[in-house]
Amino acid sequence: MRASSPICATTSPTRVAHETAPTPPQESIQPSPPADIQTEALSQRAPRPGSQRSGCVQAGGSPTAQDATPSTASSSVPEIRLWIGSQDPDRAATLPVAARLQEQPEPSSRSDVASLSQLQRPASTQASGASRSQPPPALQRRAFVNQLRIYLNEYPATADTDDAPETQEQLEEEYVEWAADRLQQRHEAYGPNGGYRFNENMSAAGTAAALPTAYETLKGFLSSALRTPPGSATATKYDQQDGSLTTKVGPTAVGGATSGITSYFTEQILLSAIERRARLANMPAFKPIAPSILSPEPGPVQMEITAEGNKHFWRPLRDEEVSHLEHESDRPTFGKLQSIARDRQRQLLERQKLMDGKAEATFLKPVLSGTLNGVRRSLSSNATLLSPPLVLGTSMIGSGTSGALGKAILETGKALPRIGQTEVDNLVGGTQTVNLFRLARHDESAPALRWSDARRLHHTLVEIAQEAGALATLPFTSPLMAVRSARDLLLRHIGGNILTSWVATGGGMVLASLVRGSYGTPATNESLSSPGSVVQQFGQSFSNDAVWNATNSALSDTKHDLAVNLDRHRDNKQARLRSRALTTTAGLQPEIDLIRNAAEQTQNARLQQVAAALEQLLQHGTDVLERSRFEPALATIGQVLDAPDGIEQQTLNRLRTLQDQVTDVRGLVMQRKALLDWRNGRPQAST
Repeated sequence: MRASSPICATTSPTRVAHETAPTPPQESIQPSPPADIQTEALSQRAPRPGSQRSGCVQAGGSPTAQDATPSTASSSVPEIRLWIGSQDPDRAATLPVAARLQEQPEPSSRSDVASLSQLQRPASTQASGASRSQPPPALQRRAFVNQLRIYLNEYPATADTDDAPETQEQLEEEYVEWAADRLQQRHEAYGPNGGYRFNENMSAAGTAAALPTAYETLKGFLSSALRTPPGSATATKYDQQDGSLTTKVGPTAVGGATSGITSYFTEQILLSAIERRARLANMPAFKPIAPSILSPEPGPVQMEITAEGNKHFWRPLRDEEVSHLEHESDRPTFGKLQSIARDRQRQLLERQKLMDGKAEATFLKPVLSGTLNGVRRSLSSNATLLSPPLVLGTSMIGSGTSGALGKAILETGKALPRIGQTEVDNLVGGTQTVNLFRLARHDESAPALRWSDARRLHHTLVEIAQEAGALATLPFTSPLMAVRSARDLLLRHIGGNILTSWVATGGGMVLASLVRGSYGTPATNESLSSPGSVVQQFGQSFSNDAVWNATNSALSDTKHDLAVNLDRHRDNKQARLRSRALTTTAGLQPEIDLIRNAAEQTQNARLQQVAAALEQLLQHGTDVLERSRFEPALATIGQVLDAPDGIEQQTLNRLRTLQDQVTDVRGLVMQRKALLDWRNGRPQAST
């Protein structure tokens, strides 16, 4: 939703007025600009007459030596020091913002803002991906308010009319508060590493999305290569007369069942294990920005830039208020503005779904699969098409490549300029380019996974194998888990793939009738790589993927997510371990009291050391999951047991009992720590 409702329209008078009016230079005052972009030039807007400013206005920190800014320490206004990163050395100039603020005092909400330099975040390069520390939300919001006010102060205000119920200053104050909330929502939506800046065009993800795109491409290959091809090879084994294009019910059903089993394994175990470890390794992934953030609902006050270059604020009327007007208004009502905003939200949502492989893009992979498998059949000999292993290998290449190519196309589109971007209202009378998706990661405060991390690939493969093993054994942990997993396997995967195979077989025959005539039945002596067979292969592969997408979606309510249940199972296990550790630790206190009493009676220094070490262990409790907490107590007990000079046998027996109990507690605590480490992505621990 544009700040000025007429600007929202495609051809509105006020938009023309805005385009022809002189506008101030492009200035961006960041609440917390990173050091690596403090001198980056912004897109330049036409300067106001007489203005000699150029470049990028930045806030926070100290200006460079060549762009020194006069100190405002003695000023009554907050210390807001701005400087211009000059694009033209001959036109470099400084901006005495403090003096301007003194000439144009603002309400108290500006004066209670500390120096914007407090919002300065530590430098971090884009390559490292390290998150920048964020200021408190309240301070960040006040900084956004200052950004809007400083920018809007560049425009002269229109004069108040005598019959106006509210002054322009009052309306501007209300608009700024609303716009600041929208700015903060956008900043939070794009995240600390999202790159959103007030009134700046965002850069597309570009090469930064190369690794996430390659990762999604790999998943697309595995998903396609491990579903249909095993079923085709199985059908060929049961009916070698027709190659992989069998039309008999039995082989088709067996092939569909095989595809269902491999589909379940690929989705619920293999890809799930890969996804879980990649997420903990901080693999970036594209996440859509909510359309309501990009095109917000209209505010109670709207803003426009007049033909004379003045800012004008107005309050849209409700639909029920229009009928009471003595004369018609050329401004849209609040309901009309709301309708425009929601239409824009629907358009943005449709674009995002399209780039996520939905809507028309649903048929991208089926078309690629049909084409590549048709090419595979045309290039294959009869011997190849009658050999189950060769059918498996060649169809895995064809189907896998189609899945990988489809994912690569969609993910690349999200990272490209224009395709993965849109224009939104910049909330100050113009527009700015933003990304429809952002590269999000599991831990925004840690560096994102990079190509250089490939040196840990062998460790990652071991972790994936461990996770896959845990997922594979989960259905056997309880009868309820087994029933739910069997329901998903039998109904959604096996049943869905058998149905898909039958429909795809018929679809291939119908399409082949365009070449063969009649009902598409092949002649007795027809080659397995004839034009009719190639067309049939295209139709069968296309139908298989298209029908599977529909069937999988229709049966989604039967899905039993093993990954979610594995997390719940591990959470319950670590809770049980902690409870056992606490119970065992609580039982140590009576034995420790007896050891302390024996030490006081005999004045034995070593027993006193044992009692002190055990008391220290109890003070730390089991929440401190460090192995070193248990070692001093065990070492002290071991020294006494190794040289029990002058210590009664009964006391020694109590020490041995304590040693066994502390060892048990340590084992429980370390098992729990291993579960937490694995859950949090620290691979040195095991499950």
